[in-house]
Amino acid sequence: MGRALDAVRTLKLEKLFRYFGLEVQPEILEANRAAIAKRFETEVQAIARLCSGLHERERFTIVREALRLSYTSAAGR
Repeated sequence: MGRALDAVRTLKLEKLFRYFGLEVQPEILEANRAAIAKRFETEVQAIARLCSGLHERERFTIVREALRLSYTSAAGR
């Protein structure tokens, strides 16, 4: 599956943001943890299903963007 999707399966949410190089505000993450995790899980399932043929760098970029959007969506930004 690739390193990006392996990281999603093995790392906790806080570590995923660090792994993908995304900055978050801890209080926003904590207050919206469930919403972020739910949306991100849905996005990752779609990515795994639809993007299996991509190179690792492309998959990393797409998963990173899904995590960023899950955070900004839940944070109301």
